[in-house]
Amino acid sequence: MLAQSPDGDFITQCMFQPLSPIFAKHGTARGGNVLGIDRITDNAVLWLATLAVKGAEQEEFGRAKMSAWVESVNGFAKSVGSDVEWQYLNYADYSQDPLSSYGRENVELIRAAAEKYDPMGVFQSRVPGGFKISSLP
Repeated sequence: MLAQSPDGDFITQCMFQPLSPIFAKHGTARGGNVLGIDRITDNAVLWLATLAVKGAEQEEFGRAKMSAWVESVNGFAKSVGSDVEWQYLNYADYSQDPLSSYGRENVELIRAAAEKYDPMGVFQSRVPGGFKISSLP
């Protein structure tokens, strides 16, 4: 990025957080959740990579760089058998599909709750942004 940014005005951040199966175990003991973390059977790491830039041109360039980096890390994780399907919704980019990583059963629970508590689909169609359960097959 530094070599390609004309003014060097950007910020990057890379964070790692542990994701242990014990989180799901405790959650399941208390009734479970719809996030699907109980499907993670080994210790894992949440990885968040961010980039802040100024201007559309820098965003386009930066997004391409970040996407390539993510693909590279994901490819390496797969090559060593350490990839995890699950994605944390709060860290997901709009190009990702975190809801699908929660598992079909959990998706159906979320869909049922949305239909029960939002029968008119206000949060699915009239609230911009976010990941919408209605967008999943």
